[in-house]
Amino acid sequence: MYKKLSVIILLFFTLLLYPNNSHTTTVSSEYSPFLLLVNKEKPLNKDFIPTDLIPIENVPYIIRKGETMLINIEVYYNYLLLYNEAFENDLELTIFSGYRSFEKQEKIWSNNPNENYVAKPGYSEHQTGLAFDMASATVKTFSNSNEYKWMVDNAYKYGFIARFTKRG
Repeated sequence: MYKKLSVIILLFFTLLLYPNNSHTTTVSSEYSPFLLLVNKEKPLNKDFIPTDLIPIENVPYIIRKGETMLINIEVYYNYLLLYNEAFENDLELTIFSGYRSFEKQEKIWSNNPNENYVAKPGYSEHQTGLAFDMASATVKTFSNSNEYKWMVDNAYKYGFIARFTKRG
């Protein structure tokens, strides 16, 4: 349905900081998916899998053989609202990547072990289920699209921020 897209340059997600001084992010019995910190200094455990994931459907997304694209349920519902407003403005957003397991991130890392573009396994915000990569269905380079410009101006209304921009 959509042409193969170039390097994804924009990641939107909802994330608040989880106050934890240990090296590895741990999840307590009072787990909230919005209270996690994942970065180059704070990895998730290898076995961390969010419990609140649902399949992405009813909006354009990249279909990969043998894979069901998942995302946090609240993030998905907020994205539906965002997508509908974008659609009303004649914009064509598509989700390129959602939740990634530790094992999936290992495969991605082994194909491109470059920390400037790919997070090491356990260090990817995609493992939280809160992160997803965006693309335009009409323009090869997202940062050159009307969709990108619209997202910069409107994503915050739905709880999203630009995490990585103009990368590649």
